[in-house]
Amino acid sequence: MEKPLASSIFVDSDPKVYKQFEGLNKIGGYLLGTHTLFTGIYQHFQDKSICFSSIASSTFSDWLIDGNIDHGCLNVGGTVALSALDCAISFSFRNIFVFGLDLAYAEDGTSHAKNSMYDGHRAQTGLIEIPGNWNKKVKTTKQFAHYVEILNGYLTENISRHGNNFYNVNKSGAQFKHLELISP
Repeated sequence: MEKPLASSIFVDSDPKVYKQFEGLNKIGGYLLGTHTLFTGIYQHFQDKSICFSSIASSTFSDWLIDGNIDHGCLNVGGTVALSALDCAISFSFRNIFVFGLDLAYAEDGTSHAKNSMYDGHRAQTGLIEIPGNWNKKVKTTKQFAHYVEILNGYLTENISRHGNNFYNVNKSGAQFKHLELISP
């Protein structure tokens, strides 16, 4: 039996992500997600679920406010990494370590993201090159390149505002501004 992850926060709302939870009983840690989170995931986090609203769901936020329900609001934008970073900044964490943020593909077009919704996925066409962490250039999709731009904009805007230290703990993948690269 796997030991539960004691102090983890999971953030995602894609039903494809559910396969990462299949076969697990109760998972230690907390679930942080929007109200649009795939409902099957909730069963693994009994009474340890935290919902947040986002700018993308302002109608839901308005409904909560009308009901005098206090709730948090986090940024969303293509990749759940943005919400996770925003959460860490909202909690005033000084040192923020990002593990596994890759957003790139291997030379043969396969994803580096093992045990994820991209595991086994092969991009057949349309890969472009962007700056990499350990390699000068890495291949990625236009969609992932856009996510890199979104995250870089967010980090640029928030690094000066909050003074956090960001660390990218990764052995491959796309390069991000303001994330100090360290080897796992």
